[in-house]
Amino acid sequence: MAGDESPDSDASQSSGLIALALRAMLEILGHWFAAVCGQDPGHTWAPGGVLLPCCQRCAGLYVGAGVAALLHLGLKPRLNGRFLEIHGAFLLAMVPFGFHWIAQGGLLRSLTGVLFGFGVVTFLCLPLNQTRDKAEGQNPRAGRNPKAEIRNHQPPAPTTPLSEPNPVPVQPSDFGVPSAFGLRASGFPRSPGQRQLAYFLFLLATLLLLPAIATQGGAFAAYSLSAFAFWGALALAALVAANISLALLGTVRRLRRLTLACLQP
Repeated sequence: MAGDESPDSDASQSSGLIALALRAMLEILGHWFAAVCGQDPGHTWAPGGVLLPCCQRCAGLYVGAGVAALLHLGLKPRLNGRFLEIHGAFLLAMVPFGFHWIAQGGLLRSLTGVLFGFGVVTFLCLPLNQTRDKAEGQNPRAGRNPKAEIRNHQPPAPTTPLSEPNPVPVQPSDFGVPSAFGLRASGFPRSPGQRQLAYFLFLLATLLLLPAIATQGGAFAAYSLSAFAFWGALALAALVAANISLALLGTVRRLRRLTLACLQP
């Protein structure tokens, strides 16, 4: 009967529309990535038979950049010392692989792309972090500023009268959002060393999962990787734009100081 067939037909129509939308997304992303990627089909992952909109190295670069941007936003690792040296090595590693001085397959192309993406995001975040630290009254090299902490110290909250029931303590979580019921994200890294360890664990997971998903995943993996690569490209573009804005703002401030100095008698 017609009434019995309508749910199946509606479901098939919905799945058809979703598939059409996903194919349209890949086509749009393909045109978008064509401006920055060679898109060699022989050097492109095809999970489930669906070609990604960018090559293996670019897929690693943009996926790595997307993961790194989220980690810098959430974990806020300390950008100094050995951390910067390691990410500088990630950037330098692209020289022999990018110029094809070393024979490589799809796996190495993706892995070096991931490392390069992490390195680029880290050094793009460095000026932004230094500007944020200066705005908060901290010296980026010294870390904490005791005088600023004293000025920002809040007086203790008044005690609760005995006649009232004890309220549930509310503590700030590691993300800056209060957590009630006396609970905190105890598993979330708090100290700088723990945050850096978590950062590198996520990096290792990205290095392991990206090739596995790209080679063993199905069509859904292709759409997911394409969308996440697009997010990584947007994150890189936003970081570049933020750094250009900072450079222009710094230039304007220097020119203003020079102008005021020249105008002084």
